Amino acid sequence: MKLAGVVSPRKLLRGRRRQRRARDILRGYHLFLCWDALLDSGLAGRLEQGPVDLAETAAGQKPGPAGLRAVCRYLAGLNYLDLKGDTVRLTRRGKDLLREPRGFLDLFSGYRPVMEHLPQLIRSPSPRPPFKRDEEKIRKGSTALGFELAFPLISRALRKRGLRSVLDLGSSNLALLKYLCDRNGIAGWGVDNDRRVVASSRASLRGSAYEGRIRVLQGDALRPETIRLRGGAVEAITAVDLLHFHLKDGELRLVKALSRLRTKFPGSIFILAEVCLGPDSRAVRSPAAKWEFNLCHRLTGQALPGPEDWPKLFARAGFRLEEKQVFPTLEHGLFVFR
Repeated sequence: MKLAGVVSPRKLLRGRRRQRRARDILRGYHLFLCWDALLDSGLAGRLEQGPVDLAETAAGQKPGPAGLRAVCRYLAGLNYLDLKGDTVRLTRRGKDLLREPRGFLDLFSGYRPVMEHLPQLIRSPSPRPPFKRDEEKIRKGSTALGFELAFPLISRALRKRGLRSVLDLGSSNLALLKYLCDRNGIAGWGVDNDRRVVASSRASLRGSAYEGRIRVLQGDALRPETIRLRGGAVEAITAVDLLHFHLKDGELRLVKALSRLRTKFPGSIFILAEVCLGPDSRAVRSPAAKWEFNLCHRLTGQALPGPEDWPKLFARAGFRLEEKQVFPTLEHGLFVFR
């Protein structure tokens, strides 16, 4: 049947354009969920090592062969995977997706528990969302992104000042401290308030090249009195993408905590790598996914500070700004306070 005889060509073209726009939205949604499933299952990591036999992988697992094959067939159709028979491998496009924005995807995957309850959140009058983000995935994504920008900047800031003793707040998997040990020869302490994270971090140090150079402490960054060091002087305190999360409880609590940190560790500099949201006019073409980032943070009650907000907040705690680097396209910045 010829549509031209039923629908006018202009209306037909307009309909196709609208379908393409809707398809892009739909495809982004399905692609993210399918790719995230590969990351969660560990299959993406195996594919990085080489071709994978689906029949062997799916045996006795969930999803079964049909579910796994359906996901791989979809990703193959979009040229992220190459699927021939039971053998699947990454295409160049798939390798690029795994390599560069890996932390980006992990980070936003951490907000899936919140996004899946959007209908309830839209109807809820409560300013405090009842659904929590996946902290493990948030840590994983933040760490991967840290290697791209924050870690090298912190390393350079320490080297420029000849500092080699670091206290890292919210250290999670010790990635920053290990990075600084390798490149700056530092000794350091990692502080985290999660017992499971502390236990896992301590276990990762046993028998490693970092044992004796890095120590793990359980403590609350907003309650400096819980951070108990034994021996050694702290020359620098670091925090990467940590403080903006605590702004949801108000600035005053954070200002008081920073003031107590300054008193507890006099003479230490504070190196902060943090979110710095720019004007909305930059957001449309920004590669930083500002609107998605903005949405996830607002849904979880988090603050969205700009580049001028951090110096003001630290000044209230008695710190003086010594260095400032802001990267508008990435909407992140590095600040050194004394």
